[in-house]
Amino acid sequence: MNCPVAKLCGGCEMLKVSYAKQGELKRENVQKLIDDAKLKITVQPVRMAESAIGYRNKVIYGFAKDKDKKVFSGLYAPNSHKVINTKNCRMQPDLVNEILEELTRLVESMKIQLYSPKTGTGLLRHVLIRYAKATDEVMVVFVTSTRDFPSRKNMVKALRDKFPQIKTILQNINPRDTSIVLQDQTIVLYGNGTITDELAGLKITFTASSFYQINHDQCEELYTVSKKPAKPSIRLVRPD
Repeated sequence: MNCPVAKLCGGCEMLKVSYAKQGELKRENVQKLIDDAKLKITVQPVRMAESAIGYRNKVIYGFAKDKDKKVFSGLYAPNSHKVINTKNCRMQPDLVNEILEELTRLVESMKIQLYSPKTGTGLLRHVLIRYAKATDEVMVVFVTSTRDFPSRKNMVKALRDKFPQIKTILQNINPRDTSIVLQDQTIVLYGNGTITDELAGLKITFTASSFYQINHDQCEELYTVSKKPAKPSIRLVRPD
């Protein structure tokens, strides 16, 4: 698989390695940790996902301007605040990429000020998108430096009109000089602040800050494996 910004982004360090080889390297790394700990355990082959692309159900994008002053969005380069244009990243579902592209266009057309970590000025810091694979529901979170968010009503309407999959839109206020994306104050701009997915036969409703595995299908695989009964080593006897 080829990606024009793989070296800049750093999000897919093993992109040039075959999928089967990736699994073997991961198994070897875990086995080394086990051996270093002097444990007599043999690590079994890694259960690889059926698809290596389009699985990320949570993305956080930053914004910047190119040399022509045109707004673009993307992931951050490793250990930096530099935004890399990762348009149509193959690790994300197509719907998420479509929303990001439209959202970036709206940010530019509405002339929303971008936050600068160097000067501490500007408004829009990040956008966070969460996607529920089983239900196709989407959550959009604008992370801003202040509560004041000009054009937010127009932004919400434009996104809702084009993407009915968006079930809730929020604004998280982060005025701090920090790399932590979300802070405590969140305003619900549309919906009820949550989306719902289905996982292993259960309905899971989560908020912007809830923990949820990035890869829906592999999470189900993990739970399937963990449910296999283990032979009990201790027999509990009920006292008379």
